[in-house]
Amino acid sequence: MGIVENIKDLCKQRGTSIPKIEKELGFGNGAIYNWDKNSPTVGKLQQVADHLGSSIDFLISGFDQEIIDSIKSLSNYNGAKSYFLEDVLTFLIPEIEKLKKEYWDVPFDATPTDMILLIRETPLSREFKNDLLCLLERVKEQLKSIQPETIAAHHDGDEWTEEELADIERFKEFVRSKRNAKN
Repeated sequence: MGIVENIKDLCKQRGTSIPKIEKELGFGNGAIYNWDKNSPTVGKLQQVADHLGSSIDFLISGFDQEIIDSIKSLSNYNGAKSYFLEDVLTFLIPEIEKLKKEYWDVPFDATPTDMILLIRETPLSREFKNDLLCLLERVKEQLKSIQPETIAAHHDGDEWTEEELADIERFKEFVRSKRNAKN
């Protein structure tokens, strides 16, 4: 979808219209409708994005960048390839299976690379993209609800003082806060 279609969708969601936005922002009549033919300036895009409570990325690519960012936030990278951890797959696979039943014609695999390629290279309906984004958000919420039950510290016979154990607990909290910041 193009910029104008993405703006139309946002207008519909916000209960407004393109002509109304043009008037409120001081643009000429029909200026936004011409953006499919003539590229707008970054400044004008930013004005519209701010007015609609969105981002320039969303105006340009719709859900695409938001979906890709969600996929990346759920995946890990080992220097050679991206992958989902077992905890992520536990929640992701059942959600993907539900989505496949509704969108049986979309070639959809549960690897980060395949998912990103699908978004970037396949013409997909806005409904599918919205459902996929909601699926990814549900998985993120489900992951927040689980906490590691055991964190083992192998110390090869070393004894830990109370102060050192407190330091370890603070470090665990730090790691948890980093994980939550990614989500």
